[in-house]
Amino acid sequence: MARTLSVLTVMAEAGGSVGVTDVAEALGLPMSTSHRLLDLLRGAGFVERDATERRYRLGLQFLRVASLVTQNTSFATLCQPALERLTARTGETSMFCEYLPDHSPDGHMAAYTAKCDSPHSLRYRIALFEPAPVECGASGIAILSHLPPPLQASVVASPRPSPLTGKRPSSRTIAELIESVRRKGYAFSSGEKLPDSVGIAVP
Repeated sequence: MARTLSVLTVMAEAGGSVGVTDVAEALGLPMSTSHRLLDLLRGAGFVERDATERRYRLGLQFLRVASLVTQNTSFATLCQPALERLTARTGETSMFCEYLPDHSPDGHMAAYTAKCDSPHSLRYRIALFEPAPVECGASGIAILSHLPPPLQASVVASPRPSPLTGKRPSSRTIAELIESVRRKGYAFSSGEKLPDSVGIAVP
């Protein structure tokens, strides 16, 4: 079973069709074993064979299963174990933030969709699924720094007020924050979403 799944992994990572030799070399298996595993997967519909080129590609059954997994598993669910490990190491609340491009007419919103609360009795209460401008807070800026340039330009051209303070940051400030994330690899904010709070986020 493990070797069969490894074959699927090799094919997915190849990004195209593979030959028996490719699979054998990638997994360190005999040619005969690689051929047998590919035929087994072909019989189940997970792999298709191009008779002309004698190469294999992922089949419709694999794509169907992958699609079902994607539809039924959110990023927030996948990230929960990592958030729990991070909170265990730091003792602080950890959160996962997602970009919500179509949430409002203004677009470019972000919201926390998963969290692991700090074990301390004194901690910030973080609400999930409450959209905020993507240019607000460390998590939003971390996301903004990796959006396509046209979307970045749209946000930089007209920053929105902070939901906490009501103050509107300048375009120059947002542009500098984006550049800082690109340079340092993380975003930092203080008191932008919660009073007296500090946030650190990575894209």
